[in-house]
Amino acid sequence: MGNGRENKKTTLVVHAITKLDLGGAQKIVLQLLTHMKRKGYNVLLICGEGGELFEPFQKNNINMHVIKELKREINPIYDLLSIIKITKLLRQLKRDNDVIVHTHTPKAGVIVRFSAYFAGMKKIYHTIHGWGFHKGQNILSLFVFVLIERLTANVTKKMIAVSDYVKDIGLKYGIGKRNKYTVIRNGIELKTKPENRKSLYNELGIPENKKIILQVSSLKPPKSPIDFLKIAKILTKRDDLFFIIAGGGELKETMQAYIQTYNLKNVILTGWYDNISSLYGIADICTLTSISEGMPLAVLEAISFNVPLVATNIPPIKEILPHYKYLCPPHDIKCFAHNIRILLACQDFKYDKNNFDINEMLHKYDLLY
Repeated sequence: MGNGRENKKTTLVVHAITKLDLGGAQKIVLQLLTHMKRKGYNVLLICGEGGELFEPFQKNNINMHVIKELKREINPIYDLLSIIKITKLLRQLKRDNDVIVHTHTPKAGVIVRFSAYFAGMKKIYHTIHGWGFHKGQNILSLFVFVLIERLTANVTKKMIAVSDYVKDIGLKYGIGKRNKYTVIRNGIELKTKPENRKSLYNELGIPENKKIILQVSSLKPPKSPIDFLKIAKILTKRDDLFFIIAGGGELKETMQAYIQTYNLKNVILTGWYDNISSLYGIADICTLTSISEGMPLAVLEAISFNVPLVATNIPPIKEILPHYKYLCPPHDIKCFAHNIRILLACQDFKYDKNNFDINEMLHKYDLLY
């Protein structure tokens, strides 16, 4: 890719995501764009305003075009304005560049793919980190979401699923044909634990002799974070444990009320935390109580730091860890508590990390275009 002969247009890869929240999809996009810049690609990111990862994207010198009307919530006026503005932008970029459009997350996936289609683009790609609809949703809204996904699939050249499970859901609902899908699993950089345990304990107000149970997830219904508090409650008789959940979301007040009701003094809600690596550095066990996922980056991060994990046995997690012994049915608090006790006593825990190489993921994305 690149300039080629002088009379050829420059190739420009335009990625798009709804908002730069501290989430798995956003982290993958940051890895992708940083990698593509190193490889000499011309890249641009279209995104909505704000988000905890906005500054890291700036620090990595990612060229960004912010569309303030691009928001996660459905709003006919903002959505129409977003399509008009992005279509105009892509038409301008198309004059001097051979533009490839690659979208991420459900809302940007719909808005930007339609904009690219209206701008006359042919090379339109979409990574499905997770679907914008779910089982148990209101039938009418489920029908509308699926219909929109089917329409956008028709204008998409290739759809990249982060797991076989995500691909299978799309096919089940008639979203795109099988030959439009390819699976590229998220990868990880293998890391060593940072040597800042004592200072971080002091910062968080945790006594040094405590063991840390960590969950990195948003406080939203698909992550079922209340289950994390129920685990802390059931293990409350152990005075050697502290529980940390790092993330923000709509269930924050519910979580705070639960902590107060049951006097869980050994639970910390950090909110969105800038240096997640440091938390993995002090974690003795990681949990993930999700009832719905695409390809959970929190699982891969636990693996990268070799922190033992207790998680739900939902298909995307089983796909990452097919023979792992410490998975539990969703909402099975006793199973979580039991596995945490076992892993706390385990002295020589180690993952097989060969299947999660980030370079393999990046190479597969290189071959896409």
